[in-house]
Formats: sequence, C-alpha cells, structure tokens
Amino acid sequence: MVYVSSLSKALSPGLRLGFMVADPDLIDEARALRRLVYRHPPTNIQYQMAHFLAQGHYETHLRRYHFDSAQRWERLHAACSAICRRVARWRGANMLTPSGCRRRRAD
Repeated sequence: MVYVSSLSKALSPGLRLGFMVADPDLIDEARALRRLVYRHPPTNIQYQMAHFLAQGHYETHLRRYHFDSAQRWERLHAACSAICRRVARWRGANMLTPSGCRRRRAD
C-alpha cells in the first residue's frame, strides 16, 4: 500500500511539499524521480514541517480547515438556494455525464 498526500492545498499552495508512506525501496525510487523533475524543497522548510506534524498542529489545522470549509459551503448553498429553485446537496464525489450517455454502476 502507498499513501501519498500534499500539504500544499491545506496549508499554502506555494509550499510544494508533500509526503509518502510506502516501502523504503519505493520511496527511494520516488526520490530519484523527483530529483529529475523538481529540486527538493529547502531543508529548513522540511524540518519545520516535520516539527509541525510531530507536534499535532497539522491535525488541529485540518479540523479547523474542514469546519471553516463546511461553513463556507453552507453559506454558498443557502445563497444558491435563494436564487435557484432546487439545489442538490453535496454527498461526496459528483460526476456529470452528457444526456444520452449510458451510465453503469461501478462494482
């Protein structure tokens, strides 16, 4: 199993920092590929982020981020509902298909 995530969206788009949880050999390969595409982020930022994660601040930040995002979504939904007659509630991933397109349920 491999887990890859970015810290940029929730913290700062300019951060360009993420993490990977995987077999050490796969991580070594990913590092080698990254060196070809993008130089590593500054070491001081990596150390600061490691400290931020270890102290539990990221989890606290994410809880606040999700709470704030949910509140913004509710305000947006209320505003759209005031204008439109019927607005769908968000229930996770949404996909639109052209009318007439055959739809199949994924197993």
